[in-house]
Formats: sequence, structure tokens, C-alpha cells
Amino acid sequence: MNPKLLSLRLDRIRLEKNSLSVEDMLMLVTQDSPNLSSGFFSRLFNVSVPDKWQFYIDSSEEIDISLRFISLIEQVFIPHYSGYAKRYAWTEQCVLFKLKHQATVDFDAIVNQQLQQVVDSTNQQLSREILKLLFERAPSGLTHRTLAQAYKRGQFYTDAISLFERYFEEYSFDEGFYFEYLECLLLRKNTYYNKAIGTFSDVEYALHLVVSMEKAKDEQRRQAIGQRAVEMLLPPELLKSRGEDTNVLADVGRAINSFGKFIGKEMGGADADIPYSKGVIASAPKLLNNPEIVSYLDRHESAKAELEKVLKDKGATFTVGLAASAYSLGLIWNYAHIDSSVLSALTFASQGNPEGFSQLQHISEEALEKARAVTRLTGYVAEQQVAMNLQQQGHVVEMPTTANQAGYDLIVDGTPMQVKCSMDANYVLHHFDKYPDVPVIVNKELADKLGDHPMVFVDAGLSYSAVQDTTRESLEHLANFDSLGDALPIPLLTIAFAAYRNFGEFNAGRTDVQTYAENVGKEVATVAGGAMVGKFIGGTIGAIGGPVGIAIGSGLGAFLGGIAGTTGADRLNRAHIAKQRDVVVKLLIEFATWFRAELLEPRVAHYGEQLKDFKTYFIQADGQITVASQLFALQCEAYLRAYNLNQWIIAHLRGAEILNVQAGWVALEASQQFLSVELQQKVAVINRELEIYKKLTTPNDMSSKVAPQLKPA
Repeated sequence: MNPKLLSLRLDRIRLEKNSLSVEDMLMLVTQDSPNLSSGFFSRLFNVSVPDKWQFYIDSSEEIDISLRFISLIEQVFIPHYSGYAKRYAWTEQCVLFKLKHQATVDFDAIVNQQLQQVVDSTNQQLSREILKLLFERAPSGLTHRTLAQAYKRGQFYTDAISLFERYFEEYSFDEGFYFEYLECLLLRKNTYYNKAIGTFSDVEYALHLVVSMEKAKDEQRRQAIGQRAVEMLLPPELLKSRGEDTNVLADVGRAINSFGKFIGKEMGGADADIPYSKGVIASAPKLLNNPEIVSYLDRHESAKAELEKVLKDKGATFTVGLAASAYSLGLIWNYAHIDSSVLSALTFASQGNPEGFSQLQHISEEALEKARAVTRLTGYVAEQQVAMNLQQQGHVVEMPTTANQAGYDLIVDGTPMQVKCSMDANYVLHHFDKYPDVPVIVNKELADKLGDHPMVFVDAGLSYSAVQDTTRESLEHLANFDSLGDALPIPLLTIAFAAYRNFGEFNAGRTDVQTYAENVGKEVATVAGGAMVGKFIGGTIGAIGGPVGIAIGSGLGAFLGGIAGTTGADRLNRAHIAKQRDVVVKLLIEFATWFRAELLEPRVAHYGEQLKDFKTYFIQADGQITVASQLFALQCEAYLRAYNLNQWIIAHLRGAEILNVQAGWVALEASQQFLSVELQQKVAVINRELEIYKKLTTPNDMSSKVAPQLKPA
């Protein structure tokens, strides 16, 4: 239909509007030769509702005709054909034309009356085009927000992010809109955020921003965004190790089986099977595997590059015996859990720097001359090395509040422990004369002499000769440094910075030379090109040797799969088997209860406190967002896994006996990341009773059974 004919038809509709139906009007503006007297069936096949309206723009007269046409569409056709109008974006077609071609536009009317419909449009391209024009011609916080949201819906994330950030510069803070911005960063997932600002990724930056927020009004949404960012940063292999989702049907089957056994016992039967459900155990949350974390961090190329830049920016130079490869993010992860000041050192410059490096050299020379001082220093080095070894294996290690704490050197998984690095077994045993309840961790050279002692743990990664050599070598390096620029500004990583950091106390007169040398000695565990790290991390605490013996190390699941009640010998001994089964079940349930209360729950609390340290560092680490985000994400994961495992055990201890026992198996498996004399004793008792049960249910070993042998009738 040409513009002149359309104009005539619009005039007719205006004059005859009271006598024309809506269908009549539609026929007049869409058909060249409409038959207004046609019947129902004729109209049914000949009248079609358009998807797209045709407007004219070649002259001002044609534009005026189109605007008159739009008025008819908005006032008559859209209300009448509301379903079609929404499906084919009639309102949006009309609004876009007016914004482009109408001389004077009532922007307030569009914003107040039609904006929401534009925002919810099924035609996102039209919607974005309209919102962009509104934003340009009638700028306001509302049009700014709606355009950013439209770009986000359309997956134009870069445009949306740009609009979000401009909004925060120009308007007051809007929490809900800010959360949409963070979600947009997570959706874009660029490998870098903004090269002009930094090389960190969108996800890393989003996590940095959400962690830096103060407590939000919608705290649940903030936490959900943060958790989503954490999961996006974690490697897939780490997420897979969380624990499997248990199958609902399998749960129902186990419940029915448990109920059946309960009824059987009530009817006078005896249950000889120890409950062991591979599915339930697999569903339990798993504690984080620390060696896997370290390996992942050390492979993270962008984090490694950022760490090197941090060290360089702080003026660190690698000198005699100090290799850049020794200072990995995995090493920082481990040491940050022993002393969180390593995180602060990445962010802030040290205070109290010595003005004359010659004083430090003098101290090292004096320490070398004093055999007693060197002996004391080697003790501190041994403590630090054991702490690193334990942390590497997933234990929680804390230092005493004072350097000269009597009776113990470390707190491991909540248990105070002494560290002795010596070639003299009697020197170690004298410790128990004064502190009989404090366990001792010793070097590998004493394994044969003290390895079987119930209060001694052997660290296979601790060597007496290596500690002696490293301490002397470190002190010699300090004496040979030429300037403070040779010191790496990360605490606990070099003897040079240890001296550098502790000088303030010495210079102020609060410590003497001897105390200063001791403080420095506490921080030399990973000097000399990472010698201590490279040689010894990964050693195991030999006295436990894998805490669950039969239960974990000897395929207990396969053994329990179908033994009791399956052979003639089993039936003869069923009463004895059932009795021994009850002993083991009781021990497992008691162990789960003890483990959760005494070891796991304190670890949850400790991880929570450490998470606060990582959060503080993350907030302050504006120039190290890649490093900080990786460390924070992993600490979140460590905390959540411990928390979820604690909740899982609580829930299963509240259930039926079959679930109580599964909590025991899970606690035994998790106990491999804990060190405790009491733990070792409890595991030994469980293993002993399991061994008895195993003998009772092994048909080929009849001589070991305690049941009387009955003759067949």
C-alpha cells in the first residue's frame, strides 16, 4: 500500500471509527482492496495480522502519515490483538520509529508507560536499539540501567560491562545493579579484565570486588556470586574430588535394607554384617588434598608471572644460592598457613629497615662463631621444616605465641608437639621425663631407634645433617650479601629478609644480639636456593604410616561385600561373628563422634580464621589480583569442604545405625590428614577388632575361630 492510499484510509477510519470494527480497520490499512462486507469464513482466510508494520520515511509528509498510523496501532490494534502485539513487538516497532523520526518526542511518556514492555521485549535487537536511543537522547539513571541490562540479556557482555562501570561513576551505588555487574563479569569470562588496568581475568576481578564489599543487604546473593566465582576459578580436577552425589534410589534401597535388618533383630535374629556402603562413603565431602593444590598453583602460568612481577617491583634480586624457581605460589600457599604475614609481605613494604647492612653481617658472623647460637638456630630451622612438611600433607600447623614456649614447639591439628632434630635418642627420651604427655616429632635418622615409641612421630622429610648444613650456609649467605637489594621481601623465605624484618626490634634496643639471632633463625627454613624445600617437602610422618590399616589400606570394602552368612563355617560361628560385628560397629560410631568433635570441628574453626587472613590480603592486593584470587578461592574451598564434611557426619550420626557406621568409615578415611596420639590409639583399637572379625569370617582359617566346631548330624 502506498503512502497516499494509507493516508486516505486513515482519514476514513477517523471519520467512521464508530461504525467500523477493529477487523475492518485492519483490512483498510493492510489490504489494497478490502471487502468490508465479506462474511466470517471469508475474513477468516483473507484477513491476516502482520508481523511487521510498514512505515514510510522518504519525506516529512510520509513521516507524518506513519506517525498517524502508529497512533492507530497503539490505540486500537495493540489493545485488541495483545497476544500478537507482544509476540511480534508491535509497541517496540512504533517506539523505535518515533525515536528516530518524530520531531518532538515525549521521552517521559515512553519511559513511564512503555519502557518496561521494551525491556521485556521478545525482540531483543529492537529493545537494545530503543534503549540505546533513549540513553543517548534522554540520559538518566533508569535508561542507563535498562540499556546495560539489555546488553547483558543479549550476551553483549563487553558493552554491558562498560555501561555498568560508567553508571557507577555517575550515579549513586545500587546494590542490586552492582550484583548484576558482577554476574556479567562472570558470564563474560575473559582471560583478562582490562589490559589498561591489569591482566587479571574477569572472574578473578569479580571475586576481588565481591570479597571487598562490606556486608550486603542481600547477603545471600553476594555469597552466591562469590561461591560461583570460586568454583569457576578452581580446576575441574579439584571440583571432581569434592565427593559424589549419592543416588536417591540407592538411598531408598539402603533405608529399606536397614529397616529389614532392624525388624530381623527385633524378631530375635542376629546381624553379622558390618554396614559398609561404597555409595554413601563416596557421597561424603572430601577434605582438600594439599599436594594437589600446590601442584596446581605451581602450574598456574599467569599467577607465576604476576608473582615474579611482584618480587621484581619490590626490588628483589636473586643472588648467590637463591633461585627464582624456589619462590613458587605453592610455597607461599603452604607458608601462609603457618604464618599469614607472608601474605602481608606481598602487599606492604617492610618497616624498620636497617640503615647499615654491615650490622646484619656482623650478627651473622658472630652467630657463626658461637656454637651454642648455631645449635639454637638449627632447632628453629628444624621446627620450620617440620611445619612445612606437615602443612604440605594437609595438617593444620600453628606456632606458639612465644618463641621460648616451654614443652612444645608446634601445635599440630590442635595437639601441642615438640620437635627434636638430633642423632641422640636419649636426648629425645629425656623430654618425656619432664613432659610425658607431649608427643615428639624427630628426624629420619632416629627412625630405627624411636619409630615404635607410642609418643614419637618420625618425619621422613627431616634430616639432621641437612638442617645443620642449611643453617650454616644461610648464615654465610647473609654475611656475603652486599646490600639490602639482595634480600627477597617475603618473610620466611630467606635468611636475608628474616634479618631485614627483625632488625627493627634489635635496633630499637628491645632485643639483644642473641635473641635477634634466634628470631632470624626461625625464618631460615627455605633459604639457599630452596634447598630445604626441594629436598624434603613431601616427606611423611612415619609413625602413623596411613592411619587405617585394614580399613583403608587392605580393601575392606571388598572384604565386607559378602562374607558373613555365606558359608557353612560362617553359619556355625554366626553368633560370635554377630557379637564381634557389634563391637566394631560401636567403635566406628564412637570414633566418628570423637573425630568430629575433637579434630574436625576445630579444623573448621581454624580454616575460618585463616580465611579471614586471606580475605584481608585479597582486599588489599589491588596489584596482585590473580595471585590473591587463586589463594582465596582455594582457602574458601578448604573451609567449605571441612565445614560440609562436619555437617555430613552430624547428619549421618543422627540417622539409622547403617548411616552412623558410614560416618565412622568416612571419619577414618578423613583422619589421614590429622596427627594425634589419641587418634593413633583409637585407630589401632579399631584395626585390632577388625582383624578379629576378619578371622571369624574367613572360612579357610578355621583354627582361628573361637566358636565350637559342631559335628554334622
